Amino acid sequence: MPLPPLQTVESVVYVDENGDTQTLDPSQYVVDNSEEPARIVPAFGACWPRVQPQPGAVKVAFTAGYGDAADNVPKDLKHWMLLHLTHWFRNREASWQVTSTSVVTSVPYVEDLINRYTVYGDIQ
Repeated sequence: MPLPPLQTVESVVYVDENGDTQTLDPSQYVVDNSEEPARIVPAFGACWPRVQPQPGAVKVAFTAGYGDAADNVPKDLKHWMLLHLTHWFRNREASWQVTSTSVVTSVPYVEDLINRYTVYGDIQ
């Protein structure tokens, strides 16, 4: 699953060989949260159904994140936010420059706090 940590999988929907949309029965797969990123694997004795060979033939609806409570967010991420906010507050004129990609310039020396939480790739 592309956005760790995975909380729940709501559904796995696919386009079958005939072009019909089907929802995979949850008894046919297991969500493996033992590592990050989590993965979905066939249940014991089951196999993946045959799908239409087309982009987007399988779609997974899921919930990702650390939870609803602020205490669920890792301390490194909270610390990163506080360092950035403090830096931007103290250096308002220098830091609040918007780049050509409309992103506020970062504080390079604190980026290591979030490196292990960074997810790369195209999420659709």
